[in-house]
Amino acid sequence: VMICAMFAVLMGAFVVQLFWHELPCPLCMLQRAGFIAMIYGLLMNLRYEIKPFHYTITLISGLFTAAVALRQI
Repeated sequence: VMICAMFAVLMGAFVVQLFWHELPCPLCMLQRAGFIAMIYGLLMNLRYEIKPFHYTITLISGLFTAAVALRQI
């Protein structure tokens, strides 16, 4: 469920960017990269067995994304 929610947020941003010709700022692109890394960490749990390292990737990516969002504010 969490993977689908993050994927929906990313797809919504890409739809706005492509169809409404809105260019994202550099901080928005960093946030998207953080979301992609979080999705990657969660998908590794599905592909391979559940390991703490996969959650570490997700947690570090989430902290990075939160830091970028805080900087953007």
